[in-house]
Amino acid sequence: MLEAAHDMSELDRFMRNFTEIHQGWKDKVMAIIMEKNAILQHLQATTDKIKMMEEWEKINEEENSHLKPKLESRHEASWLRKERDDYALELEEEQKKQKSFEAEAA
Repeated sequence: MLEAAHDMSELDRFMRNFTEIHQGWKDKVMAIIMEKNAILQHLQATTDKIKMMEEWEKINEEENSHLKPKLESRHEASWLRKERDDYALELEEEQKKQKSFEAEAA
């Protein structure tokens, strides 16, 4: 009988150790699963954001394709205005030189 009680005591101690080890591993696995789920949620959110950004980029490209000819024509007009203004300044300088030359000659 004493031997059976000793065996039961040893079996009980073994089961407690096993339960503690099992619970420890179970806790670690649960933590890993929770971390995996958090990473998957973050990945899904990132993927959704990338898709949204690609859609915005496509919309912006379409809008820009319509605006590009206008921008080019405005750029060309701006360049022409600058050329006109430069020529006007040159003309003024030439007229001033001409007047000063005529004043000196007179």
